[in-house]
Amino acid sequence: MTTEARMTSPNIAQLQGVTLTSSAAAKVKELIASEGDKDMALRVGVKRSGCSGYAYDMFFDSAIDPTDIVSETDGVRVVADAASVTMVT
Repeated sequence: MTTEARMTSPNIAQLQGVTLTSSAAAKVKELIASEGDKDMALRVGVKRSGCSGYAYDMFFDSAIDPTDIVSETDGVRVVADAASVTMVT
């Protein structure tokens, strides 16, 4: 299993990306292949939901912002904004 994180902003250099297990990466790779867009990544996010909670969001995305934290596990990119990374790692 290879895991590498790319930091895209000097202000968030201390943050690590979200990683997957090898079996999760294999499943995500299969799902991305079925979407037909090899440039897609798994985006993980957190947003406010309800009065005092958060909702976790995962979807395939090919729009990667330069400020996103991007990590890669077994050829699968996982993308998250800096605020979300602090809440899921």
